[in-house]
Amino acid sequence: AQRLLRQVMPGAELVFAELESTPNVPGYILACSRRDRKAFVILPGTKNPADLATDFNSRAEAVGDGSAHRGMALSARWLEA
Repeated sequence: AQRLLRQVMPGAELVFAELESTPNVPGYILACSRRDRKAFVILPGTKNPADLATDFNSRAEAVGDGSAHRGMALSARWLEA
């Protein structure tokens, strides 16, 4: 993950990576740029059957004053928790 991160974000450092995912629990990468004093949460795209389960959970879910893709909303809530 560190090698890929350096290719796409020169100067960034890997803080933590959870590359495995399950339905509605995404894999993610935490990175930072000390120079820019910024932190990043990076969510890889669809990589495995668990990610497909999240993708196919596409019913509309109420979020705030609007709606969102249910699988993505559940994944975002898991990250927020």
